[in-house]
Amino acid sequence: LISENCRYGSVINLSRIIRCKRYYGDRFPQEQLEEERTKKLTLEIVDEKSSLERVLMHFAHFEKRAERIGNDTYTVTVSYDERDESEMVIRVLSFGSKVKVVSPAEFTQQMKTRLKKQLVFLK
Repeated sequence: LISENCRYGSVINLSRIIRCKRYYGDRFPQEQLEEERTKKLTLEIVDEKSSLERVLMHFAHFEKRAERIGNDTYTVTVSYDERDESEMVIRVLSFGSKVKVVSPAEFTQQMKTRLKKQLVFLK
């Protein structure tokens, strides 16, 4: 679910909703809004078979910055909510060898862990 609060868009993972109730006011009180927990992910993309375009479309609703670093190589920095990190790992893995995680190192470690689990499952 993509929502809008204040001046920033926000992604809400519906599987994390435990309960909800109807709000009857015009605006949600600022003190009740949860503090944002944003992390940055930097990817290096080799633009073959429209990889850059696919990445930018896939992360269209995230705040991001793209920069050209070579003839067909780009870096893209994506800001995301740390609570959705496992979903981000899955999203990045879906691009295969065209996308490399530059930082943070912990994200790369999570990708390795996930791939090892998948490998055990396949055996």
